[in-house]
Amino acid sequence: SSNSNDIFVQNQAVTPTSVAPGGTIDASCDQYYSGNTPDANLENPYLGYYLSTNTSFSSSSDTYLGEDSSGIGSDDLYDTESVTLTIPTGTSPGTYYILFVADYTNLISETNENNNVAFSQITVSGSSSSNDIFVQNQAVTPTSVAPGGTIDASCDQYYSGNTPDANLENPYLGYYLSTNTSFSSSSDTYLGEDSSGIGSDDLYDTESVTLTIPTGTSPGTYYILFVADYTNLISETNENNNVAFSQITVVNGLNNEDFSLKENITIYPNPTSETLYYTITNIFEINKIIVHNELGQIIKTINNPTNTINLNELIKGVYFIDFISSDDKRARFTILKN
Repeated sequence: SSNSNDIFVQNQAVTPTSVAPGGTIDASCDQYYSGNTPDANLENPYLGYYLSTNTSFSSSSDTYLGEDSSGIGSDDLYDTESVTLTIPTGTSPGTYYILFVADYTNLISETNENNNVAFSQITVSGSSSSNDIFVQNQAVTPTSVAPGGTIDASCDQYYSGNTPDANLENPYLGYYLSTNTSFSSSSDTYLGEDSSGIGSDDLYDTESVTLTIPTGTSPGTYYILFVADYTNLISETNENNNVAFSQITVVNGLNNEDFSLKENITIYPNPTSETLYYTITNIFEINKIIVHNELGQIIKTINNPTNTINLNELIKGVYFIDFISSDDKRARFTILKN
């Protein structure tokens, strides 16, 4: 009597019937049983959902989208199944079919294996190509930093298009150090990344990160590149607007900085307008103070200093104050003259 078993699909439907790649559709149908085996004695057959370019089912060429299982038998002839299916990103625009494949795992031996497939036609639109990821409101602070130092970077990674957040893979934002404003993954230096949960219903995420400038970076002018969707997860209409940048200056670092000295020095106020004060514990004696501008140039040297540093003659900007002790230990502080 097992040979009288038959599983098939009726009343299949999808909504909407037009969808963009990465979008979703709701599919429903009734998976039916015909035969004389009660529900309790029949393994639950699985209903498979596939995306196909035609109405014939091929497990090797059609795209699996999901499944349901049905508790059916001679005493319970059908179950109504429903599911939300996602059309894969990268699907080319055109006419497709959602295939409803009864007993797609072939659990049940059936009298008729040729009536297992039902279908509903859909259109995959070309609107996925309207996806665009880009960066705005980028900023870094400070804009002058020594090799091995850190900067805080922030920006907004934006989305433009019609794919909701839930249906869009989270694009990654890459941070790079570059000698110019053009991005090259082979020549620019990777510093870090963020990911953003964005889409048509959540247009941007504000990202922020602390980045370390690599030790050994030569002094000079550089750019922090903010590269939207830097791993190329999203197919975009415009791949030429992914890069934003902020300019920084990498200055000469202080060799042999002694952190035990630095921990015993306190400077104030910072920022300052005219005079910078410092205190130091009795463990150390300061013999010399050197003031550098943000290019690393020495602009002032103070021998046998007191506890004040007069900065009145300096223009507004960022400066580096080097403290040198009697035993030649060194400590550097960054100050802002306003």
